[in-house]
Amino acid sequence: MNILVTGGNKSGKSAYAERTALQLSEGTPVLYIATMKAKSDEDFAIVRRHEAYRRGKPFNVIEQEMDLETLVFQKCKVAMLEDLPNLVANEIFDGGSVGRIESGIRHIASMTEHLILITNEIDSDGIRYTDETQAYMRELGRINAACAVWCDRVIECVVGIPLILKGEPLRCS
Repeated sequence: MNILVTGGNKSGKSAYAERTALQLSEGTPVLYIATMKAKSDEDFAIVRRHEAYRRGKPFNVIEQEMDLETLVFQKCKVAMLEDLPNLVANEIFDGGSVGRIESGIRHIASMTEHLILITNEIDSDGIRYTDETQAYMRELGRINAACAVWCDRVIECVVGIPLILKGEPLRCS
């Protein structure tokens, strides 16, 4: 089963995805694929918050900021990718290839029973950004839409409440 979890900033999507991953894993380690390149104090604070939440829990963390197709790992029950916005930004702005993101996601899915993807809601504020930022937002929107079609379940977190947009409720959530 593939799950896309979306929502705005600080909407509870990461906590929801992590809880769901742990429940689906049934005690086996969860592969946590971290895509953030921490560059600012705010970025490092986010990383520390996520590390604190995972402390003492069965997460195997791999930092893979781009090139998902090259990721090597043993088959596992549950993998979680956090997050698509960082992955797309890394591929666009650091000389990668956004054209390989979807095949990279499918590569990970082929090695897991359950894949949970985390993304952000974007482009709903009505603001016109620079051409470069607009191109990034279009690409992320395209990938989000492709993942939503491909995933079995799509969940949007709003103020910490998971809303089912596609698929049946998970009995474990």
